[in-house]
Amino acid sequence: MPLECCSGVQNKFKFFNNRLIFVPGIRTSYFEITKQNYYEPRASLSFSLTDKLTIKGATGRYYQFANVITREDILSGNKEFWLLSDGKNIPVSSANHYIAGLSYENTNYLFSTEAYYKQVQNLTEYSLRFNPSPTGVSYNENFFSGYGYARGIEFLVQKKTGKFNGWLSYTLGEAKNHFDVYSDTYFPANQDVTHEFKIVLLYNWKRWDFAATWIYATGRPYTAPSGAYSITLLDGNSQDFFTVTSKNGLRLPNYHRADVSANYKLLAGSKGDKKRREIGYIGFSIFNVYNRTNVWYKTYTIESGSIIQTNVNYTGITPNITLSFKLR
Repeated sequence: MPLECCSGVQNKFKFFNNRLIFVPGIRTSYFEITKQNYYEPRASLSFSLTDKLTIKGATGRYYQFANVITREDILSGNKEFWLLSDGKNIPVSSANHYIAGLSYENTNYLFSTEAYYKQVQNLTEYSLRFNPSPTGVSYNENFFSGYGYARGIEFLVQKKTGKFNGWLSYTLGEAKNHFDVYSDTYFPANQDVTHEFKIVLLYNWKRWDFAATWIYATGRPYTAPSGAYSITLLDGNSQDFFTVTSKNGLRLPNYHRADVSANYKLLAGSKGDKKRREIGYIGFSIFNVYNRTNVWYKTYTIESGSIIQTNVNYTGITPNITLSFKLR
């Protein structure tokens, strides 16, 4: 079994009566498969402008030895799988993170904004579109490497106290990749979501905890067949072929849904006993309350030179009942 050994050091420095806090550090990893050491320096900095207003920043380099590989499948929808890096067909991926933010926090509320930028190297995709030979393909030849970046800004408003609380967040983001095999320019990454808005409401009443969530996100990008044709082979059989759009040049419909839940705490002991303790809960929830049809991905069938499209959707309205007990 491949072995990853890690070690690291970190320290905290305080200046100006603890208003300025600087935390540098470094993490070292040894990966047995590649037989190499990987160094991950990082640092964070925060400065309290007032008792409630803080400016902060962070940076760091990170390596990932177990990689999420995108399997590009034009007709059946992209899938993802995990593989350990081997240093050749699947290189060790790395990323440089840069974060800056500003927050205002008091006893009851938190207001925060944070901007981020991430550079990613040694991304891996697996695709068969460049080797359609019916005589078979070479597994190793269909891994392709690239690089990319992600950037954006996040806003958060949170009520922290009281029986009624919750938070509201909004993210404006962009994620793009570059693979020479697909294009000589950047294209939207699979996880590229321009706008994401989320609101969470929580309410506590006696032994009941109520929650409601609503989320909205712009559609993710995908690649689709742009045309199809049939060729009659020398043996008299016909074979279908297709052309494709630009890499991730299309967008799925926007995604949104609402969920609600209610949990009732189960207590041990007689009523009025101050030592009663929580032993579990019974929960009721409804996923996708208004039964929104959200498209997960699309599949395609080629028949006689024509393209037939089918949507594969996420789960619709789904009620659930949960019973949980604590063993201690």
